[in-house]
Amino acid sequence: MPNRFEVTRKSIFWSYAGTIFSMASNFLLLPIVFHFLSPKEIGYWYLILSINSLITLFDFGFDPTFARNIAYVWSGAKTLKSHGIEKKRSHADVNYHLLASMIHAARVIYMILAIVAIVLVGFFGTMYMNAVVFSKLPDVEYKVTWLVFCFSLFLNLYFGYFSALLRGSGEIDSVNKAQVFSRILQIFLTFVGFLIYPSILSPVIGLMMYGIIFRTICSRFFWRDDEVRNHRKELKSPMNWHEIKEVFLFIWPNTWRDGLVSMSNYVTSQGMSLIAGAFLPLSVTGVYSVGVQFASAIGTASSAINGAYNPILQSNFVKRDFDSIRDKTSKAVAAYIWIFAIATVGTLLVIFPLLKLIKPESVPTLQVFLPLILYYFFYQQHSAHAGYIANANIIPYAKAFLISAGVNLVGLWLGLKLTSGNIYFLLFFPIVVQALYNNWRWPMYYYKMIGSTLLTSIKRGTIAWGKTFVNFFKSDSKI
Repeated sequence: MPNRFEVTRKSIFWSYAGTIFSMASNFLLLPIVFHFLSPKEIGYWYLILSINSLITLFDFGFDPTFARNIAYVWSGAKTLKSHGIEKKRSHADVNYHLLASMIHAARVIYMILAIVAIVLVGFFGTMYMNAVVFSKLPDVEYKVTWLVFCFSLFLNLYFGYFSALLRGSGEIDSVNKAQVFSRILQIFLTFVGFLIYPSILSPVIGLMMYGIIFRTICSRFFWRDDEVRNHRKELKSPMNWHEIKEVFLFIWPNTWRDGLVSMSNYVTSQGMSLIAGAFLPLSVTGVYSVGVQFASAIGTASSAINGAYNPILQSNFVKRDFDSIRDKTSKAVAAYIWIFAIATVGTLLVIFPLLKLIKPESVPTLQVFLPLILYYFFYQQHSAHAGYIANANIIPYAKAFLISAGVNLVGLWLGLKLTSGNIYFLLFFPIVVQALYNNWRWPMYYYKMIGSTLLTSIKRGTIAWGKTFVNFFKSDSKI
């Protein structure tokens, strides 16, 4: 039987397609929203999108934890461990009862998370909307729009475990296909909604439908898998609360660490822009924000390949196959570095000159953009290596990430206050904070685990990709 976690050209393609299309969908919706909505309604829409982004915080680390442990079960693990991976395993047999326990536990836990989210957002969010939005947009349709969004938030969070099931099962292609198809339908349904009823309700319904369609497609992909279909009865058999509680107790120690990492990443990414807006003139904040948008997009797109490689790395840690771990890691790291470099050069030589023809005063200068590129390059690199470490079911970096996020936030606030909003302090202080520990610590930690070095990995991966491109037109081979 073929390895369900093996990486092919198709899985690499769909990893990039899913990431890039998800990032591009908001840009594609922009002209439609601008055409049909008033300035106040556009402001309301972006407030809704900001609140919707909190869904990753409400997840609090369960998504990556479930995906990892499901991959372990598919790879032959017979029991779960709170820390690390069991040594006893059978590659020929999957513990379907344990897999069923994971599925049932995920369903129960995500129901609880969805209820907590809807209570908190429903209470505090409604208070905020009453104070900020409904006093300026008093019509009933705006309150109805808020209710539809809250319902959407509940559904999206509750059914969020299906994407974790797919990724943990090695179905990376399926997750990204679902992402692309559901985003296309969201844009189409939003446009049709505006034609039928041109109001703020249309994009919110489109957002709700995106979540429903995405989770529905993920569910169909999971249950149509040959092995899943052959054991459907066993996987759908009822579980008792004791078994669900056991699964929760096993995964919780690393789940809360994943949650802290998510919170620190959210604070790091969102906090810098918020602080910039508090200390810098609006025109300068705009230039800085454009630079952040492009630098972070380059980093996110370049690291998309990890979505394809992480499941097989998780599987290989169960099997103790360190030769394969070193091989897959080298390809992921080399691809990240080269794609980041190419995207950076393309942005500087093509995209920025085009933007200057439209609005030159809003395009970042080299003095602004290069420090941002440097920051996001090393930030994404150490984050990727932290993710590789987590594939072995250990998360030693949670405290360091949280401390760095706090130091970055407090240091920027105090520094900008003392320097009267010096943009160079804003640009270079985060680089120094991350370079002091995270940038070097977690790559070094990981390569010590697998018996390699970063430079060896880059060299090996570059050679491997060179050979792959030479054989590009051959059949969909493993890569």
